[in-house]
Amino acid sequence: MKLIVEEVEEKINEESRAVEIAPSNAKPALTMQFPHFNLNTRRKKIFLIIFAFIIFESLFLLPLFASTGFFIKSGSLVADQKIEEAKTYHEFGNSFLSISKALYLISRPALSFFYLARFPDNLISLHDDIAIFIDNAINASKSLKIVSEAIFSTQTESSSLQIVPPELEKLKFQVNTLAKHSRRIEQKLDSTLPFLDNAHEKVDSIAGFMEDEAEIIEHLESILGKGKKAQYIVFFYNNMELRPGGGFIGSFALLTFDKYSLSEFTVFDVYDADGQLKNHVKPPQPISQYLHQPHYYLRDSNFTPDFPENVKTAEYFLERELGITNIDGAIGLTTTGLSYILEAFEPIFIPDLNENITKDNFYLKTQSGAEAEFFPGSKKKKNYLSSLSQQMILSINKADQGKLSLSILQALQEKQLIIFSKNDQVEKSLSVLRWGGSLVTPVCVQAEVKCQLNHIFPVDANLGVNKANAFISRLIKQSISIDSTGQVRSKISVIFNNKSPGEVYPGGDYLNYFQIYLPSDAHDMTLVVDGKVKPEFDIKRSGNFQVVGIPITIPALKQGIIEIEYIEGGTISTGKSIYQLLVQKQIGLINTDFALQISLPSNIHVIDTNFTRLAKGNRIIYNTVLSSDKLFLIELERNSQ
Repeated sequence: MKLIVEEVEEKINEESRAVEIAPSNAKPALTMQFPHFNLNTRRKKIFLIIFAFIIFESLFLLPLFASTGFFIKSGSLVADQKIEEAKTYHEFGNSFLSISKALYLISRPALSFFYLARFPDNLISLHDDIAIFIDNAINASKSLKIVSEAIFSTQTESSSLQIVPPELEKLKFQVNTLAKHSRRIEQKLDSTLPFLDNAHEKVDSIAGFMEDEAEIIEHLESILGKGKKAQYIVFFYNNMELRPGGGFIGSFALLTFDKYSLSEFTVFDVYDADGQLKNHVKPPQPISQYLHQPHYYLRDSNFTPDFPENVKTAEYFLERELGITNIDGAIGLTTTGLSYILEAFEPIFIPDLNENITKDNFYLKTQSGAEAEFFPGSKKKKNYLSSLSQQMILSINKADQGKLSLSILQALQEKQLIIFSKNDQVEKSLSVLRWGGSLVTPVCVQAEVKCQLNHIFPVDANLGVNKANAFISRLIKQSISIDSTGQVRSKISVIFNNKSPGEVYPGGDYLNYFQIYLPSDAHDMTLVVDGKVKPEFDIKRSGNFQVVGIPITIPALKQGIIEIEYIEGGTISTGKSIYQLLVQKQIGLINTDFALQISLPSNIHVIDTNFTRLAKGNRIIYNTVLSSDKLFLIELERNSQ
């Protein structure tokens, strides 16, 4: 025992001496301690196995996310028309997608066993659709550029005949594929990634655009004069002097395609044409009564809100004034629509003005030069538009094709660009797309359900011989009140604000002959202008409508209000039914605020709507911008009292 104690004391002394001779700046050794955690425990081994399994099963996500980045970049480059760069990034994206799919083949059996394969399946499939979409977008851009260059270049017709048809066939296939896969992408975003609301909305818009393109591209061959010359009249509408059909016609052009080539584009001044009319034509009553114009001319021929009807009237004048016949179709383009299209072009130099024209200064140059100094017989306006149009045609192949397509689509959707064709098939497609500017016949969209129809179409006609519409803003309010018996009372309020700084041209007082198209069975009408009941107003029947008309003057820096109240024919039926309201937008009208309010009794309630509504008690409230025709569907259920 004594021996053991001596050994312990000796060891303690040795350790004490070691501490005494250690340098003062020496640091104690660090040791890793894992309190309460033993690496060799069974639980830890299970944890490591699970962790390794998750890492292994998720390896396919790394190259998949890399492919996502490359595809996004490629799509952005396609939009910017940097096609070769887009192709390179698309190839990188495809390579990483292939790696991801190979790794996923290994992971999928285990993921399926644990019912975890559905999400990655959809994610991989989504990337397949994106890859196909971008590939076709790249190829469609190439084909479109080739077709555009052939149509608008100075090369021979025989050259266009060789180039355009095969490229059009490719383009048809590519656009149809884009439409198909953009819709599939939208559906997969909806089911797989519902939190990406903005992305879903954007893809939905792209899908709609592609479907519209696919609808009209089927007719491009006939439009471009495949079998015979195709001749079109292009009306330039100044919608700052708004007329029912889009705007005052200051100029027009004759546009001819022959064998896939633009063979003619000639601009005419409307006063040159009207000066050659030999016989008297009686004008519509508002033109003679409020514009004090005893004769009817081409320049006033778009006095209905129906573009096809206006084209027929214009043809009458064109034949008698200039001998122009055999028109295959017509195009209406407003100053607003032309400014949209100019966004796709670099500044366009006009030699006659010695200035560059852009979307920002286009209208100002029109007013300060060609319009302001114009008089009947002057060539300035015609030369200005002719020079601008010709320079745009010469520059079209240098324009941003993606932006050009989107600008044209925007103009079509907002009725700043409208098209009419005498080809029945083409006109049918234009009608489906709502690009034809026609007056829509009221029809229930759900014929199998009981339906109550309401259809309104407010229409302005600036008869003040100025450009006051550049300063006019408006708000349209639609208030609908339904009582317990199902009777429907509608009230429409149109509030005009004239922000013109004074009576100096191009602004001034807004002399507006206002019309509104109402259902043919509307009755018990009341019309109020600026708070005063008007016992007398113009009213006529036109097809399926009653048209109410009245002049109103909104002075500069003042407000004017027109209110129309009426009872709708028919009632809301007992049980389930649809209340359908269609609000048509006038051609050339600048986008307008629209407010809808529907008041319901206690025995009628809303089941569903096709718009996101705000409910306040027994009222439905919805505010939007009237940028195109708006269709409102409200599914109701009425209980018997």
